[in-house]
Amino acid sequence: MEGKRTMPRDIKHGQSGKYILNVTRLSKDLCVYQRNTTWYIRINKQPTWRDKFSCSLKTCDKEEAIRLAKEKYDELINEDKIRKQVRGMIFNEEDLILSTKQAAQGRIAEDKFKNLMMLKGYQVYAPVEDIWGIDFIVIDTEFNTHKVQVKSSSKDSRPWPLKNTLGIRYNDTCTHMAFISLYENKMWYVPMKVLENHTGTSISHKAMTQLCTDYEVFT
Repeated sequence: MEGKRTMPRDIKHGQSGKYILNVTRLSKDLCVYQRNTTWYIRINKQPTWRDKFSCSLKTCDKEEAIRLAKEKYDELINEDKIRKQVRGMIFNEEDLILSTKQAAQGRIAEDKFKNLMMLKGYQVYAPVEDIWGIDFIVIDTEFNTHKVQVKSSSKDSRPWPLKNTLGIRYNDTCTHMAFISLYENKMWYVPMKVLENHTGTSISHKAMTQLCTDYEVFT
C-alpha cells in the first residue's frame, strides 16, 4: 500500500469531484474517501514533507479502510519523528574521524547509503564484486530497479567523477548516482538523466549541488 505524497483531486469541487464520495475525516490531518467503490487515504502535508500523501487502500469496506488508514498514518508519522530526531546527523563524530582514513571513508559512506535507503522503505542489494561500476542494486517502493554508483568525499568542494577508472561513463552503466559529502553531512540521490548533458570526466561540487538540489536526501 505505497503511495506518493501528492494531493488528490479536489474532494468537494472541480470536474473530478463527482468521483470522490463519502469523505470521512478521522483527524485534522487524516481522512478517507471513496472513488467509485474503493476507499483511499489522504494525509495533509506535514512540516518535513514536500506534499500531501494519498493512495488507494485497496478495499471496498469502510471499517477496513479506516483501520488501514490509521495504521498507515501511524507508520508515516513515526517515520517522520525518526527523521526529525536524526536530521542533520547522517554522520556522527566517530564517522567523521574515521572518514579521514581513505580506506574507511568508502565503507562508511556505503553503510550510510544502505541505511538511508532502507529507512525510506527501499530494498538494497550489493553485487558480489563491483566490475562495471555498480555498487548497489536498489528496488524502490514501486518495484523499479536502480543501478547505483556511490561516490563520497570528506573534503570541501571536490569534483565528483562521472567516469570509472576505465573511462566508461556511469551514465552508461548506472541509473542513479549517490553523492555523499561527509564534509557537509549531506547526500544526493540523483537519476543519471539529470547528469546526461555533462560529458566531462567529472562535475564540480557547486555545479552538482545546483543541478541536483531537488535530489538531496533528508534523514
